[in-house]
Amino acid sequence: TVTPYVKSDVTWTSRASKATYYDKDGVLRKSSYNELSYSEDFTNSIWLTASRATLLTSTGVDSPDGGTNASTWKNGGTSTDELIHRFIGGTAGISYTYSVWLRRRSGSGNINMVVGDNISQDVSAQVNTEWNRIQITSVPSTTTVRAYVRILGIGDEVDVWGAQLEKGTYAGDYAKTEGTAASTARTSAYLPDASGNFVSAGELLLEEQRTNLYTTSALVKSGGIRMTHSDGAIAPNGTEFFVAGTETLDNGEHYFADRSFTPTVGTTYVFSVYARHQSGTRNLYMRIAAGNVAVANMNLISGTSSGGTMTPVGNGVYRCAMVWTATSATNTVVRLQLIKGTSVSYAGDGTSTIELWGAQLEEGSFPTSYIPTQLSTATRAADVSTSSSNTFGNSFYDQEQGTVFSDSNIISAGKTQVVWRLAGGTYVASLRQPQITGTQFRAVVGSVFSPAPGTGGTVPGVTRAAVSFSGTAGRFQVGSSGVDVTGSGVTDPNSLYIGTFGTSTQLNGTIKRLSYWSRRLSNDTLQTLTS
Repeated sequence: TVTPYVKSDVTWTSRASKATYYDKDGVLRKSSYNELSYSEDFTNSIWLTASRATLLTSTGVDSPDGGTNASTWKNGGTSTDELIHRFIGGTAGISYTYSVWLRRRSGSGNINMVVGDNISQDVSAQVNTEWNRIQITSVPSTTTVRAYVRILGIGDEVDVWGAQLEKGTYAGDYAKTEGTAASTARTSAYLPDASGNFVSAGELLLEEQRTNLYTTSALVKSGGIRMTHSDGAIAPNGTEFFVAGTETLDNGEHYFADRSFTPTVGTTYVFSVYARHQSGTRNLYMRIAAGNVAVANMNLISGTSSGGTMTPVGNGVYRCAMVWTATSATNTVVRLQLIKGTSVSYAGDGTSTIELWGAQLEEGSFPTSYIPTQLSTATRAADVSTSSSNTFGNSFYDQEQGTVFSDSNIISAGKTQVVWRLAGGTYVASLRQPQITGTQFRAVVGSVFSPAPGTGGTVPGVTRAAVSFSGTAGRFQVGSSGVDVTGSGVTDPNSLYIGTFGTSTQLNGTIKRLSYWSRRLSNDTLQTLTS
């Protein structure tokens, strides 16, 4: 279990495009570009000029972020169509999403929202006496992209905060704006490890600029060959659906709609897609054809592949990827299809189904965070980080306090073994498992051992343990078992040893993960980490 990442002085200050990242719960989220200026300042004339609803209160109203800058609007006229009005010049034929926090203050009339064309969507059921972020999506038929909230009940009052209009089919992270449109900085990201767990990406996991060349990356329920389409499970972003492709009874290849492009000779590309098995025994076949040739066969049941990689991201979903280098600068087909054993052309059974979402084709030897596309390609700008010289590093290490978490596997008992050790002139913190011939674990805080015979753990076997200290006060935790330790000395560690005491007492086993926090975590957090 991973706890929320503690934000440091070093943060991303630029995330200028629709890139994605995983949060601590493993939900794929989007860094957004908010096209509406003055997203919280409803006193600005850009809101008031065209709005028919009445702005009652613009300050002093509690807002979802803990502030007091929400606004209260009222239908104070005789019309049942009093609205809070905005529009921008946009692009016809692509998806836009309008999101805003709403809370009903009085009345019971309907509340509608509009995005794109002037077509209302009833959101009354989502508006109550608590703050709720409500979003709607549509594809405008013209370049006029509306963003309305309609208060239909005469005399009704509604609190409003945080308006956001963005391209795409779901609302991403909220980006506060003032005089101009703005994007959100990505301040805490989490990535899936090889076991499908989501672990902190750390303070400075900065991504380079990449372009997704695969258009309409969420895929569509049409255009497949010898295939029918339907909605699948919820996609990793939590708001869209996989597209389920079911092979027909026809004889031939069974595939989703192709994409094509002209590559650059000698350039390495990586093709990736999120996939899950629904029914039948077919594998996913990722294919580069025509001008260039490369293939990968992905078994979505066993999680094994030939010619590519499969990274589990939870709920039976894999991010499948294949890397290839262009040898010809001619039109090249990019295909996602079903395969029967090793046969790409066969008579279908009418039921075998796989689900796909989030396709990405980019230059590079590894896939980066998913970049949604619509009818054209999309580029994620490179991440940029800034930090003043007097704060850089302070967020990583604190001499006075800290927490060390380890996930280790002891092969056999029989002697003292050290997983890690922080050592200084008068102060030592460490974890030893087992102590001498015991099967439990002891920690050292301020050169003082935790009580014998030890605490929790499994020997031989895997143990998740944490040692936390602040000065001479410490805590040792293994799952639900924990003890306080009162040490001595001045916190002066200057050396870190991993798997050894120093030059002796080596660990007979392996360490899967070793994590450090520059503060003493709470006892509850230690138990969560080690359970």
